[in-house]
Amino acid sequence: MLKLINDSVVDIIPFNIYASIYYNVSANVNTYHVKKLALNKRLKQLKDLDYKKRKKSDKLFILGSGSSINDITAEQWGHINEHDSIGFNFWVVHDFVPTFYVYEENLELNRNQVFYNILNERKADYINTPLIVKDVEYKGLSTDLIPSELIDNIYLSTEIVIPYSNEYHVEKFLNKGKDFFESQNSHSVNLLLKKSASISYLLHLSQVLGYKEVILCGIDLNNSLYFYEHESYKSKVTPIQDYETSKVHPTNIRTESNLPIEIVVNLIKNTYLKDSNMKLYVASKKSSLHPKLDCYF
Repeated sequence: MLKLINDSVVDIIPFNIYASIYYNVSANVNTYHVKKLALNKRLKQLKDLDYKKRKKSDKLFILGSGSSINDITAEQWGHINEHDSIGFNFWVVHDFVPTFYVYEENLELNRNQVFYNILNERKADYINTPLIVKDVEYKGLSTDLIPSELIDNIYLSTEIVIPYSNEYHVEKFLNKGKDFFESQNSHSVNLLLKKSASISYLLHLSQVLGYKEVILCGIDLNNSLYFYEHESYKSKVTPIQDYETSKVHPTNIRTESNLPIEIVVNLIKNTYLKDSNMKLYVASKKSSLHPKLDCYF
């Protein structure tokens, strides 16, 4: 309903008025929905996470599923392990257990079941890892599929989706949201933004958690090859994918409703993160984000 209303008025109301209304209405509607779900399912919200007790470093490695993950050496994994990390979505297939884990459910039931089968296999490894679930206001949460051993690790996140699909308005929207999000997240993580792909959400989360250096690992974007397609993972249960692996990743393709995530990352870096003193890197030169982002290793 919110999306239908938005699509009807986005080009009619003056930008500053529209952006202010959109931020406040989205915040209230989504916060209400997530809070209601948390109460009904007896789950915690992200604002309840004492992340300061979890942090051991000001350096964060964001772990994506791109094939360049397989290029990371044992020595580099040792370095990553000395700092903090966030794995997301099907990262759970990988042996490395991150500091934090973020995922969202899939609207396709078969894929959703595959994900929870893998999570169930890894439940012992993730017993001490906070599991942050986003997009619940849209995709819900299958609490009956979550391993009972991990139910206390679940934290529901509340987000605001950037409504535009062109650079000009996304940039203006990001700048408009700086003060709004700072007031919302002054004492805890209450609201996060997202656009086009999980990495936009994770960059905002990294900034709110106070990291000074963030390194994007396995965020390749110029193809759809995944680390778990390597022969070393053949014996494991792997996700279902239907992408043509030789082509650009779907999140990095411009469509009528989607702005390529490569552009979104650059806009976030040059607007929302500009005054945060957070340095952003990629772990591999294979990423399409290089050389706009320096290579960390």
